[in-house]
Formats: sequence, C-alpha cells, structure tokens
Amino acid sequence: MRLADLDEALAAAHVRVREVKTRHAAAAAKAVELREAQVEAFATGNETAAKKLQAQRDKAEAEATGPWPERVAGAERAVQRADAERVTFATENYDGLITERQPDATAVVEAVTAALAALRDAHKRWHEVEGEVAALTGLAGRDASRIPRFPQPLEDLVRDARRADGLDVPAPVPVAMAPMTINPEHDPDPEVREAARQVNRTAA
Repeated sequence: MRLADLDEALAAAHVRVREVKTRHAAAAAKAVELREAQVEAFATGNETAAKKLQAQRDKAEAEATGPWPERVAGAERAVQRADAERVTFATENYDGLITERQPDATAVVEAVTAALAALRDAHKRWHEVEGEVAALTGLAGRDASRIPRFPQPLEDLVRDARRADGLDVPAPVPVAMAPMTINPEHDPDPEVREAARQVNRTAA
C-alpha cells in the first residue's frame, strides 16, 4: 500500500458521499415531478394517465423514502475510516516518506537558487541593453524619454534578491531529520525512486 493509494481511496470515499446525496435529491425531485403530473392529469379528467402516473409515483416515492440518511451516514463513515487509515500510514512511515522526498527537496533548492541568479543576471543585462539603446538614441538626436523604464515593482524584487545573495535556501524538509537509508524490505512505498535511496546512502 502506498500513500498515493490511500489518498485515492479517501478521494473516492468523498465522491461516494456526494453521489449518494445527489441520488437522494434526484429521487425526491422525481417523486415531486410525478405528483405534479398526476395532479394535472386529474385536472384535465384524464383518469387513464393518472392511473399510469400513480404506478410511477409509487415506485418513485418508495425510492425517495428509502434509507437515504443511513446511506449517507455509511458513506461518511467510509470517509472517516479512509482518513484514519491514511493518517495511521503517514504516522507509522513518516521518516521514510520524508526521505523519499529528499531528491525533490534538493531539486527545488537548486531551482530557487538558479532562478534568483538568473533574475539578477537578466536585470543587469536589461539595463546594459537600455544603456546601449539610450546612447544610440542620443547619438541620433532622438527623444530618449520614449525608452521605457524598468518597472519599479520588479526593481524592488531584484533589489530584494540581491539582499538575499549568500543566503542558503533551506530544503523544505524538517531540519531535525538526519539522512537515512531505506532498506527495500522496510520501504513504505515500493515504487519510491531509486534516487532517494542513493542520495541517502551517500549521506549516511
């Protein structure tokens, strides 16, 4: 059993609750609709149609007055059990589940660091190009005021990025967790990427 399987089971249980409630509402609406149709049949003196509608009403009302509260309660109980199983699995396998995500945590740290560097470099290059264009504009005797300025909110963003230069971007995992190795026989998620094991074996 994997956490993803438990997530799917919980989602399916929630869907079942909605479906049961929808079916109940539809059954009740059908009974009301048939009652109105029968009243109209009596209003026009169409006893034959009214008789046929009565048979349909009997069936629809039996459906509408079925054990819907119990069905809903049963579906909601299934949600509670699926959620409890998911919580139990996460609690018992927490360390392993976090370790599985270490490669992703490392990757996003690298991505953020690279993005900040790229932002600073792109901002610097933008102003370099702006200076080249301004020089050409002045040389040609044209109006340099037509050259747009770098948006102030983005200037502020770049300034903040410069201030953050040298700061370590933390990995989004608990800082108190030591690197660990997951033996295959103890792996809570059999489909975990081999990269997760390799990273932690190296760190161990």
